[in-house]
Amino acid sequence: MGAIKSILFEHPAYVYIALTTATLVLAFLWWERRAERNGRKFLYALAVPFVLGLALLVASTFVVTDRQQIRRAATEIVDDVRGGHRGGALEKYLDEHFVCRYEGRRVGRDEVIALIESQKKRYDIHTIEISGADIDMDSAEYATMRATTQMAGREPNMGMGFSVRVTFVLKWIKRDDGWKIHECEEPIMQRAL
Repeated sequence: MGAIKSILFEHPAYVYIALTTATLVLAFLWWERRAERNGRKFLYALAVPFVLGLALLVASTFVVTDRQQIRRAATEIVDDVRGGHRGGALEKYLDEHFVCRYEGRRVGRDEVIALIESQKKRYDIHTIEISGADIDMDSAEYATMRATTQMAGREPNMGMGFSVRVTFVLKWIKRDDGWKIHECEEPIMQRAL
């Protein structure tokens, strides 16, 4: 079911290509048999792919897949951290039992929130953007996200700007109130060129 939902609502281009192909085949069949008595049924059948495509378009505005929910949550977290942590997205999306590895040690939820705030202030981080995100749905309740972010700030000791790429591997868990980050592996930092 997850694969069908993914194809229909996350990658509908394949469905639209199939519907367009069906429309072309039906149009050809109608053209070839338009003079025959049963040629009209192909003309009426031409409406079916159009109606199905329109129904898919309408349905896709109402259906939000798990991947889309996770992507939105990650974007909300980044926007919140960039904006000074006023929206509470970290508290909202970090699981109650959240754990992270940072500099070789395990760090809990509250410590991570405090660490993010202190690092943002210390390095005067003014730009945070998600430059890439791959989400694997491990099951109906678990997902793994590999998110690459671009961050820019100012080195306090040197007084010069820097840009760094940080990759996070996040384990998400589906709770009653939505998707939450349950675990984060040690972030991987690379200076941007």
